[in-house]
Amino acid sequence: MVITKGCDRSEAAIFEGMVKAGIPLDLVATPDTQYQEMLSNAGVRVSSQMIRHRFDISAIRRIRSILKNTKYDIIYAPANHSLAVALFASRGMSIKHVGYRGMVGNLSRWDPACRVTYFHPRLDNIICVCNAVREYLLSVDIPAHKLTTIYMGHDISWYDKSPPVDTVDFGIPEGAFVVGVTGNMRPVKGIPVLLEALRYIPEQVPIYLVCIGHVTDKQISRLLKDPQIGSRAYFPGFIPQASRYAKTFDCMVMPSIKREGLPRAIIEAMAQKVPVIVTDIGGMPELVRDNQDGLVVPANDSHALARALMQMYEEPSLRKRLTENALKSIKENFNIQTTIKEVIALFERLITHKDNPV
Repeated sequence: MVITKGCDRSEAAIFEGMVKAGIPLDLVATPDTQYQEMLSNAGVRVSSQMIRHRFDISAIRRIRSILKNTKYDIIYAPANHSLAVALFASRGMSIKHVGYRGMVGNLSRWDPACRVTYFHPRLDNIICVCNAVREYLLSVDIPAHKLTTIYMGHDISWYDKSPPVDTVDFGIPEGAFVVGVTGNMRPVKGIPVLLEALRYIPEQVPIYLVCIGHVTDKQISRLLKDPQIGSRAYFPGFIPQASRYAKTFDCMVMPSIKREGLPRAIIEAMAQKVPVIVTDIGGMPELVRDNQDGLVVPANDSHALARALMQMYEEPSLRKRLTENALKSIKENFNIQTTIKEVIALFERLITHKDNPV
């Protein structure tokens, strides 16, 4: 059984792949979960259930009722709320539990919310999206035998039919070098550092910034009041399926300053042959090898970001080399078929060692 509050394209492909491999799978998800029709057509039995928080009594009772009527070997709950609900609902039952962790930091054994999820004694394994996440979980004393690194793979065919979107609608001059960022603009994402980098770009260089997503970092509005920054930066807000814009950008940037895992936006850019710049935080150096698949700069360094942006702008041959290497890396190292095989292998090991730690 999979219990989740949502489902992205990679997760849907994993579930579909498991069914194709002959593994029966039931999905309990919120009514607005994406890809339900695709999964139903693949043979996944989909049930709707709202999960409002970690202690949602109605969700716990509903799932416990399902567990009593159907025998499951494993529950995979990739979201915090669904993991807590799964562990509460399965009390007294002989079922293996697998969670998922996609970012570094923000866990404490003394936090009640963490004690009913990642530090729960009945949690058998945590899929770590990158080695940086695994190392962090080891540092907070989660046993190594409970941790498995599995990169969340993609398939470049997902993006073949995605047409580029015109950025003229944002007011950007024709012929400009457009730098893109997609995602929620929280303080950990380092957008103010990227905005500060615009100060060090010569005025005559037509580098413009487009940041797509919800803005919660209060520093951003203050910085945009500076004409030197505000005249080059556009924040259109949240746009559904923002990955469609990747092909429009001349470069994609992820300037995170902490807690980053393996950012999907950067994988999507690499899969679409868009050059990338990232900081040396979390799993990003695992995804992007400096000067091979993209450029890696120190976190919190606006001067380094400005130099990297200028390098991308001035060297078309560099952009071509980086994107060719990046596409090859996605195909070979971040392939969804490899992810499916590794997830299945983990579940099979858990079942084989039913009464012992893996």
